[in-house]
Amino acid sequence: AAGAEALAAHRRLLLRVYPLVDDAVPWSAVPFDRYQVILVTGPQRSGTTWVACALASSLGYSLYDERHPITGGNDTLRALQRTFAYLRAKGERAVIQSPMGTKDLHLLPAWPGLLVAFMARSCLDVFRSQNKVDRQQGGWTCSAGRTRELRKYLNRPDLRPHFDERDMICKVKQDV
Repeated sequence: AAGAEALAAHRRLLLRVYPLVDDAVPWSAVPFDRYQVILVTGPQRSGTTWVACALASSLGYSLYDERHPITGGNDTLRALQRTFAYLRAKGERAVIQSPMGTKDLHLLPAWPGLLVAFMARSCLDVFRSQNKVDRQQGGWTCSAGRTRELRKYLNRPDLRPHFDERDMICKVKQDV
């Protein structure tokens, strides 16, 4: 009975931090070669860079990451539309990595040659990954002023047992 309760609690937590778990499919089930362009998007620090590089390399596609001149700029939607038009005109097969594209997914043109791969990662893992950035300034949470976000994790009774304080390197700013 205790094992079943623990499993049920784990499932509830999994659904809270990774709500797409039941919709995920294994990579081997995706017919990538049917698509001219693969857009890899998702929250920052969710693995978009790694997945985009791996896909482009394994498929022999060109890679346009978020820093590429054609995909960059302040207007992500316009940059993606420009990149899609360029790739379609050239007939080039490519993987585009654009975490900022997440907010514009519903505005993108639908066409059969486009596959959108949305990365989902546990919010706690994303948070820990963020804190590996800017370590000299106390981690991303401190350098970007995200201490409020941290308090939400620490104060939630269902998430608190899963948070490892050794990953929190923003202690100085919290105490101020």
